[in-house]
Amino acid sequence: MLYQPGSRPAHRRLTWHIIINDWIKPGLTTLLLLVIINLFFPRYMVFGRSMEPLVHEADRLFASHLEVITHSIERGEIVTLSSPADGANVVKRVIGLPGETVTIQSGGVFINGMPLVEDYIEERPRYSGEWTLAADEYFVLGDNRNHSYDSADYGPVSIDRIHGVVKFRFLPLDAFSFFSPPDYPTMGE
Repeated sequence: MLYQPGSRPAHRRLTWHIIINDWIKPGLTTLLLLVIINLFFPRYMVFGRSMEPLVHEADRLFASHLEVITHSIERGEIVTLSSPADGANVVKRVIGLPGETVTIQSGGVFINGMPLVEDYIEERPRYSGEWTLAADEYFVLGDNRNHSYDSADYGPVSIDRIHGVVKFRFLPLDAFSFFSPPDYPTMGE
């Protein structure tokens, strides 16, 4: 069969029906999806070294706000929160859960007297203290313990300061990874 050009299609008249169906509906759908994604699944850029060696400065993280609303936060999860000290958004690891007593001494972290095995930290903490958490408080620390401004400095944080649970790192691409809480063998979790 040979190709034969056909006649030019007649121009469609621009009507409100076409404008609404071809432009306004797809535009509003896209805008709604962007609002939902940004509201419940925000993205964060890391500033500072407080979560090294796992998370580095300039990493881009994807967090879930729904996780905070629908599930209880687990020990070891990485969360985003508003710092009680200055209100800045920060990324930290949950160490102590509501109602627990967190003790830091001799370079170790203890939960209700039980040692917490942490193979993800940069170095053992060179400070000490003890904090008892209320029913709505969490104790958060950076993995780079001696270079992190966290609950060891400003105390436990209430649940209303925690915005989301970090699910994965999406940039840089060669470091793409999902985050899940570590197993703590001595804690029975």
